[in-house]
Amino acid sequence: MSNINSKVLLLNSLNSQYLIEPLRHDEDIISKSLGIQAQYINNAIFSINVRTQPKFLKYSDFEKCWSFRGTLHIHNRRDVYFFRSFLSRFWFDRWGKYLNRIITDEDRMDICNITIQFLENGEKDKAKIREYFILHGYYNENLIDTLFSSWGGILKDLNYNNKIIYSDLTSGNFKLYTNINSESMNYIDDLIYRYIAFYGPATINDFCYFLGAPICIIKPIFDKLTSNFSCFSLNNKKYFYINSLLHNSTDLPECLFISGYDPLIMGYKNKSRIIEDDLKEKIILNNGFIKNIVLLFGEVVATWKVHNNKLTISFLKNTNDFSKKIISKFAYGLDYIKFEQIDYI
Repeated sequence: MSNINSKVLLLNSLNSQYLIEPLRHDEDIISKSLGIQAQYINNAIFSINVRTQPKFLKYSDFEKCWSFRGTLHIHNRRDVYFFRSFLSRFWFDRWGKYLNRIITDEDRMDICNITIQFLENGEKDKAKIREYFILHGYYNENLIDTLFSSWGGILKDLNYNNKIIYSDLTSGNFKLYTNINSESMNYIDDLIYRYIAFYGPATINDFCYFLGAPICIIKPIFDKLTSNFSCFSLNNKKYFYINSLLHNSTDLPECLFISGYDPLIMGYKNKSRIIEDDLKEKIILNNGFIKNIVLLFGEVVATWKVHNNKLTISFLKNTNDFSKKIISKFAYGLDYIKFEQIDYI
């Protein structure tokens, strides 16, 4: 298709992800997106609400755990079992390479078992479990700090081994994980279809990046399904999609606010689809933090944040008063972020 360019690619990404026409029922978005990245719960809530009528979640229907790319996600409960069944070995192996540099296999198993005992006895608080190890002189205090750090540590280890899961979406407590009974299906095929439906047009490299799984394992499975998808080439890459394409880049929304860990950013290996190369280091920081962005007609022009009832828009490129009016109109039309004033800097 000769009329596909980067703007049309972005237009169709926005459309597939319900950023042009939101869903009417918020219970679908977690399943359709395969999960929402959630190490910052407010970012996850925003990503959900911007795609749906602004009504949040039935908490009992969802789980929070470490999954794709080694990061925390909100998933449908019924998905967690399948994701872990197929993918946890890749996540665990990659994670294990780090742990093996700081702890022996024997000590690793010992700490895991003691931690499980705490959970079995009803202790859910990570800080209290950490304090127990330190008070009783178990291992070096610096090691225990590392193994119970905010980014996972030994709890992430247990997560990948299907032992634990977060107690709920908003707290830092944990509970023992129990596999649910679910229907038998070829889940990897379903996973591919759901990814292409929501993230398409997308490449196989995008899909493997999203999963955190090696392409040598995924490609033979993916290749068997490509006849079911439509495809076009752009910049020597094959993009797969399911639904009909939009072709008029003038249909790009006037304004969109996107959270830093939104599926639009995290769903693709190549971030240039959304963020120009010369802006990446201003948005995706070296420590892994990703700033919220403002799109005007499909172009990233600013970052945004809300603090102390103030919305701050920090421009990344020159703009004009008309652009500010568009941004202000859009921001005041959002009923799921609260602020009293807007500052432009």
